[in-house]
Amino acid sequence: MALTTFAAQAVLGDYLNGRKLADPLHHRIVQSVGARLIDGSTPVLDRALCKEIDRAADDSRAHEKIPRDRDHPEG
Repeated sequence: MALTTFAAQAVLGDYLNGRKLADPLHHRIVQSVGARLIDGSTPVLDRALCKEIDRAADDSRAHEKIPRDRDHPEG
């Protein structure tokens, strides 16, 4: 996997925060984000792309909070 593809998937996964997209749309958005990363375009996720993601994202897990390190202190 190319580093840009890995980075694009990480950006999208962070934005989705547990929500899911249909595979074809997920792939298309990863390609778009990857192209923006390569070109140096900012923002990588613009408003139009975020709206498309939000419209299509499955919210079945949106109620679940993804734990962060600060939520689970050690010791």
